[in-house]
Amino acid sequence: MFCRFCGSPVPDDARFCSTCGKPLDVPSASEPPRYQPGSYSGRDHAPADKPAAPPAPTVYQPQPDEPPTDCAEPSIPMKWYRFQVCFGLFAGAAIACLAAVALFLGLCYDSTMRIFYAHHKALRLLDLVMGGMLLVYGGVAIAARFKLAHFRQTAPLWLICFYVSGTAIAAVYGLIAIAIVGELLFTTRFIGDLSVCVILNCILLALNAIYFKKRAFLFTN
Repeated sequence: MFCRFCGSPVPDDARFCSTCGKPLDVPSASEPPRYQPGSYSGRDHAPADKPAAPPAPTVYQPQPDEPPTDCAEPSIPMKWYRFQVCFGLFAGAAIACLAAVALFLGLCYDSTMRIFYAHHKALRLLDLVMGGMLLVYGGVAIAARFKLAHFRQTAPLWLICFYVSGTAIAAVYGLIAIAIVGELLFTTRFIGDLSVCVILNCILLALNAIYFKKRAFLFTN
């Protein structure tokens, strides 16, 4: 056995500790031993009459860069935006450049180009001016495309200017050409092509204005 005062080993029949000299009488039931080898502290194990507390429930904490669910912007489809960025505006710029080349070379008059230009010299000047405006128009399309791709704050405005300028160029060219040439150019085909161009640009202008107005919160750069 061991001394209950100093913990030194002593024979089982000894009455006094050979190390500290204290008597080795057995303690009463009301007096717990002061030291027992291999004993454990109360903080290692909870008492039998007091069950251990259950673990605290895990509470979700949002990350610093995660917007709260109740104030996040709703999910909005962006298919038309991707179409404009990947194809629409590039195609518009290409068509404008091809039309400018046609005006510069007089290809829109087929074999009657020399007749038109011989009798109406102002028409040649109009074609050159409008060809230059179409090149600028194509540049506006490219600028609008890159502003949309980078979510610039002015990107929707550039896109609206693209469709407004296209409508204005078509209408002004048609009116001035008819005023210069007169009845020779005032044909069903010419008026039909001009009307389709103006109406199509007006429809695209209205639809894009509505579409990008609902997504204005995205363009903040």
